[in-house]
Amino acid sequence: FMVVFLNNIKREIDLNKVSLQDIALFFEQFEGCLCKIITMEETICFDFELNALPHLLGIGHIMMNNKNKKSFIGKQGFLKLKNGDVTYNILKKYIKDEKCDISWKDIKERISYFVMFLNTISKSKLCIRDNELLLRRTKLKGNYFLYRNCKNNKYPLFSIKRVSLRKCVLETFIVENRLSLIGALKEQKVLSISIEKKKELVNV
Repeated sequence: FMVVFLNNIKREIDLNKVSLQDIALFFEQFEGCLCKIITMEETICFDFELNALPHLLGIGHIMMNNKNKKSFIGKQGFLKLKNGDVTYNILKKYIKDEKCDISWKDIKERISYFVMFLNTISKSKLCIRDNELLLRRTKLKGNYFLYRNCKNNKYPLFSIKRVSLRKCVLETFIVENRLSLIGALKEQKVLSISIEKKKELVNV
């Protein structure tokens, strides 16, 4: 029932009503899928990896200094989320106790906008790195930034990195207050954005 509810979300979620376990079960639907972005200049494709969910939600940052860090990221981390073993209160406690370099506000924003962003990804806009200037403030290495402009000047975005001529990877998901904080970007016109099962795509 909750997955069906989340499939229809078009705005940020209320964390009092949606758990990390709910989000993991929602994201599980994207296993074996890729995102295909077609522009006038090129086609950009990247896979959705279930094991990347802890990273996309910022949990790796929180557990950076924790001795059990490996059990909170990757496959183990995803299973912890799916099984309900990681809660908002656990994350808040780690942020407070471990003196993390990331705030609960940042993590909360990522979690709040993640479901909406995936559900409305076809309405996203695309920016590309305009030059090789170092990115200010962030350590993002993406070549492309797929983003939505939400109310209150919130910009949830995927940072997408090209690793070869034909292959891109999803670097991370963040929510920014200003796109200019990422660095020098140039808008690229999007013709279509779709999420498709990989087996249906023969020529990608």
